[in-house]
Amino acid sequence: MSSSHPADPPRAVKLGLIDVPLFSLKALGLSLPMALGYIGLAWIVVHFFPVVSPFWPAAALAVAGVMLFGAAMLPAIFIGAFVANFSLMDWSWFGALIAASGNTLSPWLGVWLFRRLSAEDFFDSPKAVGFYFVLVGLLASALSAVLGIFGLSQFHTESHGYGYLIDGLGWLVGDLTSTVMLAPALYLWGRFALKQERPHPAQYGTPEFLLLLVVMVGGGLVLFGINTGGNVLHIGAMSLVVPPLIWAAQRFSPRLALTLFAGIYLVATGCTLAGMGPFVEFSPGEALTALQLMGASISSSVLIASVLDVQRRDAHQSLELANSALNERVWARTRELAQSEQRTRYILEMMPMPMLVTELATSRVLFVNDECLSLFGATRADVKTVVPRDLWVDPSERVRVIARLQQGEVIRNHEVAFHGLRGEVFWLSIAVVLTRIEQSDALMFAFKDISLHKKREAELLNQATIDLLTGLYNRRQIRELVRRLMLDAETRTPVALAIIDLDHFKRINDGSGHACGDKVLQTVAEIGRSVLRSEDWFGRWGGEEFVVVFPGLTSTQAEHRLDTLRRQLMDAVILCDNGHLIQLTASFGLTEGWFSPDRRDFDQFDEWINEADLALYRAKNQGRNRIERA
Repeated sequence: MSSSHPADPPRAVKLGLIDVPLFSLKALGLSLPMALGYIGLAWIVVHFFPVVSPFWPAAALAVAGVMLFGAAMLPAIFIGAFVANFSLMDWSWFGALIAASGNTLSPWLGVWLFRRLSAEDFFDSPKAVGFYFVLVGLLASALSAVLGIFGLSQFHTESHGYGYLIDGLGWLVGDLTSTVMLAPALYLWGRFALKQERPHPAQYGTPEFLLLLVVMVGGGLVLFGINTGGNVLHIGAMSLVVPPLIWAAQRFSPRLALTLFAGIYLVATGCTLAGMGPFVEFSPGEALTALQLMGASISSSVLIASVLDVQRRDAHQSLELANSALNERVWARTRELAQSEQRTRYILEMMPMPMLVTELATSRVLFVNDECLSLFGATRADVKTVVPRDLWVDPSERVRVIARLQQGEVIRNHEVAFHGLRGEVFWLSIAVVLTRIEQSDALMFAFKDISLHKKREAELLNQATIDLLTGLYNRRQIRELVRRLMLDAETRTPVALAIIDLDHFKRINDGSGHACGDKVLQTVAEIGRSVLRSEDWFGRWGGEEFVVVFPGLTSTQAEHRLDTLRRQLMDAVILCDNGHLIQLTASFGLTEGWFSPDRRDFDQFDEWINEADLALYRAKNQGRNRIERA
């Protein structure tokens, strides 16, 4: 006898945030501004771009409309797209009809697939943002481009640019860029206007937001309102807008963070159209193209950073609320039973968290529950010999905690490192109160193991500073170490810098495989660590290139160490797992400079890198396996 369960019915897909009935007065009222908005945005783009635009804001408006109000927006999108294609771009009516179909179907398909595959709203988590970029951005834009170029190729006599393939890529980029940069802001503001915005876990005040908006827009006017003839440094300075935007993403909701970006972007666009700013040497179309592609990248980064911060704050807030509620129950219950030590001990023993009570003066254990014994790897017999204050990794931290308690402070969620009885070190979040037990002043501890959290923090820090393959510093950390040393220089100090490149490394990868190449890189790292001083900074610069910074050494002093390294590399024989024996040589470019308190300009490090690179180039040209000085 067998039984079967009927398949679950397919989940109904709610397309828009508020699904408006297709045939309703509300749908009619929304359709007119949608159609006019689509045509107006299309006119602006056609006015500035004589060929297919790398940016099509009308697509963002269409996507946001479907995300907010569902299929009720599709007729208006179709009408707006048809009018734009037929009237503004002089297409044949049938070609414009096919392109308008793509303009209409693409946002519907992207939003429908997202709603079908995700139970979250569009920008509530990094996963949802990823779905949005792929489904609503890339996939929908590809559909629009395919149908649009089909209509252009079949029913229009002219080809734009270098052919329909190039036009198709331009169409895809245009829709994708606008969907990534504009549609999220339009949707989030629409959700706010409809009073369905998700509460931000730590929204900061309006005055702070307005002040930041004024400062950033003012900075944008300075950055984009000054003509420097297309100076490279001026163009590079545009990256300065990224840090404050990422900072804003950590302070405000995604809607407000994107609004800050929009303020700067409007300033940049206005100044560029007025013939000012770093793109003054470019044509308006080229300048706007660069701004639009940069804007899409930056707005995506701001959105992801903001969503990640909201998610982090949600988790942190939930944890704090849970901890606060639990701690309040503990302390309230403890106060109620304070006059009965026996009952207090009973309560502590039953606590689902590690609890410890020690005498303030001697740190003698007055009470410990089984959860705490398990945490420290101890037994009841160990309690008689173990002194808890000896388990603090930093004994002075215990002194500071006691001083704060005696001043009336409350100690909660305080992170401290402890030794276990087996010698291991682990991190605990502690809550401590001063109390009296057995007629003695005592410290009552509640512990929470956060070792895994600390380990993840350390792993993230390690990934940010260490090259995973070789264990050496990565390029970012080398630059950071030099920057710190440069800022801390109190006297004029020499520094030598060398770039090392393995000779014919590509032959090793091609002939013996990438696994063998990886082993070669690891062997170079091991030899370098054995030859160089502990105070020298040895890092992987990228690929088969390494860099060494010698603080306090001139190039003459550093050359002796580098020659030792060169000879040891030449003498090394590396046996790969596939049985191949590898012998290698390396070429070295060496230069020197001076750290000085009179000069804090980090550009000098880049100058040294360029000098060492030129010396390395000479070493390569002069036969390799040698050291050349700048």
